[in-house]
Amino acid sequence: MECNVINDVEIIEKVKEGNPEEFEKIITKYSKMVYSIAYRLLRDAEEARDLSQDVFLRAFRFINKYNPEFKMSTWLVRIAYNLYKDRFKTKKVHIVNQISFGDDDSNKSYEEQFIDGSPRPDEKIENAVKSEYIISVINKLPVNYKMVITLYFWGDHSYEEIAEIMEIPVGTVKSRLKRAKNYLLENYSRLLEKWK
Repeated sequence: MECNVINDVEIIEKVKEGNPEEFEKIITKYSKMVYSIAYRLLRDAEEARDLSQDVFLRAFRFINKYNPEFKMSTWLVRIAYNLYKDRFKTKKVHIVNQISFGDDDSNKSYEEQFIDGSPRPDEKIENAVKSEYIISVINKLPVNYKMVITLYFWGDHSYEEIAEIMEIPVGTVKSRLKRAKNYLLENYSRLLEKWK
């Protein structure tokens, strides 16, 4: 077992032994990861926070069902996936697109601070529109395909981990990922044609 898995198992055992405050360590360790997945799925900060809180509440409530043979992160993402599927799949969620307009200049050299290598305003607008379009295309995918894309590209999960989270064969994961990528490629190609 990996060191962090052993630590997780030790924490869970303490929680089971009547030390619920120990669960705070699990929340601290995995809150960013859970929120990131939730946000990628929902594209709404408030709903992502709500979903994240529900994930940890459910994990705490069903702590006895945790199987130490699997990673804690995989178990938590599976809970997030099930909650998302149950509660948010039919909900239309507002697409939020964050645009970064600059970096912290404190770490740049004197010359770098005066050489503007950033995109022009028109390029920023074009990139923002393209980004928003891609997000809207992903949001139109059926929930199972959207989840595979999210876990693979943004969650950095392997085929095997995705199969475990979604409780489907690895072959199905590969098939859904291929179909989702083809769908995105086809729709992105249409976008590029528009921008020519």
